[in-house]
Amino acid sequence: MNDKTEKHDGPEILLVAEFSGALDAWPEHLCIERNADDTITLSSRSRAIIADISHYTDDDGEVILPEAINGQRVFGHDSEYVVGEDLIPIDDEAEITLAVGEEAEAKTWLAERGWDKKAGYKDAWERIAAALSARNR
Repeated sequence: MNDKTEKHDGPEILLVAEFSGALDAWPEHLCIERNADDTITLSSRSRAIIADISHYTDDDGEVILPEAINGQRVFGHDSEYVVGEDLIPIDDEAEITLAVGEEAEAKTWLAERGWDKKAGYKDAWERIAAALSARNR
């Protein structure tokens, strides 16, 4: 992916890793957000697709991106799409809200989404476990 410097307002990004399916691969962002009620929300997010790259490719194949498309700031592009700066949940089950002491639930959710197999997981897990610890509240 061709990207600008990583910057994101909202949930804190703990880890970025590549995931893949039968036909393609994409980056996902493991995020954490501390909520006012002392819970945390973990989420698996990706950049919002905002346009087809073909609309921004000249006759020589050079990609020329504007700063914004339809009011959404452009972050960069991959082989097929222009992506925005906003990070959105990757699917309908890409968020979980957890209370103090729910480390087992967090580990299960992370494993089901494949995060436990990614480089950097150990450091991300330490930060999640600390956020779920009663002594850190």
